[in-house]
Amino acid sequence: GYAASTTRAVGTNASEVVATSATGTDGFLASNYDITYVSGSLSITARPITLTADNRTKVYGDGLTLGASAFTKTSGTYANSEVATAVTLTSANGYAASTTRAVGTNANEVVATSATGTDGFLASNYDITYVSGSLSVTQKTLTITADARSTTYGTALVLGTSNFTQIGLINNDSITGVTLVQGGNSTVPATQAAGTYSGSTDGILASAAQGTGLSNYAITYAPNTLTINKATLTVTADNQTRVYGDSNPTLTYGITGYVNSENATLAGITGTPSITTT
Repeated sequence: GYAASTTRAVGTNASEVVATSATGTDGFLASNYDITYVSGSLSITARPITLTADNRTKVYGDGLTLGASAFTKTSGTYANSEVATAVTLTSANGYAASTTRAVGTNANEVVATSATGTDGFLASNYDITYVSGSLSVTQKTLTITADARSTTYGTALVLGTSNFTQIGLINNDSITGVTLVQGGNSTVPATQAAGTYSGSTDGILASAAQGTGLSNYAITYAPNTLTINKATLTVTADNQTRVYGDSNPTLTYGITGYVNSENATLAGITGTPSITTT
């Protein structure tokens, strides 16, 4: 009954096709013949299907477990109610487990073999074509934050290239320097007004990191605060002398601490200090 069976396994079944009871035309009668019937074989060939490993993605620095279920039947049909439910998935060059593989797409890296299944599925009954999938390594997040800096009005501040912190570097990748500017300047001028400068417009901005392995990162730059403290002015009452019994002379004073070649007028200082005797 193998000819009608949908579940008979692949193979050659000798003497399965049996001939008997010949009939014919033009007066043929089987009774006039000594008929020897010879049986034929029934060959069941493998059913063609294609199983394709899914394309996979991982982040630079991560390992990826491929599992057994990430595949798709992309052509052919299963017989009966059989289904392939698992395959062996391996990484052709070991990039799935590698934490150092650089960002990029690796064609044919995910290799499928050795399908198994349910409801009577046997790989031996199928002519299986396995198609490999790709493995894409995507950029890891890296955050570079400019350091908060401070100076005093009248003192220029060189922002340099090394005053920053980072979160996210791995694998001995490195940042050798970043561009640091405030208000478009890499050196805060001595004449910049006292105050606090912050945010993505007025703060210290980091950009254009240099180093090794940085193409493996999606870099986010965060600003930080520049504080310019007020310069200190000192008002000193001048020493005075008077003769006993006389009135006090006119009390005078001196101011020290001006910067940037400024004076009271240039600094916008109005009025005079109050000077009294004790």
